[in-house]
Amino acid sequence: MADELLRIQDMILSGKRSLAYQELRYVFSTHASNPDAWWLLSLVAPDRRMKDICVDTVRKMAPDHPGLVPTPQPIVDTTAARQPSRLVRSLRRLTRRGGRSDGAQR
Repeated sequence: MADELLRIQDMILSGKRSLAYQELRYVFSTHASNPDAWWLLSLVAPDRRMKDICVDTVRKMAPDHPGLVPTPQPIVDTTAARQPSRLVRSLRRLTRRGGRSDGAQR
């Protein structure tokens, strides 16, 4: 099996993607639970949807597969949860009063 996958990988690297795709279809008839086969299939998948399915399958079967890029973690915006600093609150009061800190109008 490993030799067959290496041969298919060589096909992909040499630009014979359609031949590799055909060979992988044959491999899947007997080795559908091999994450390396799924990974190679993701490289020659004919469309984005199939590629995503292949990568998701590899991620489920072998989360530490060397071909996978770590899943990005969502960025959490913590600025909305923070209270404004005293300086910001003071500046806001100043702008509402017309620029004087003693409350007197110009």
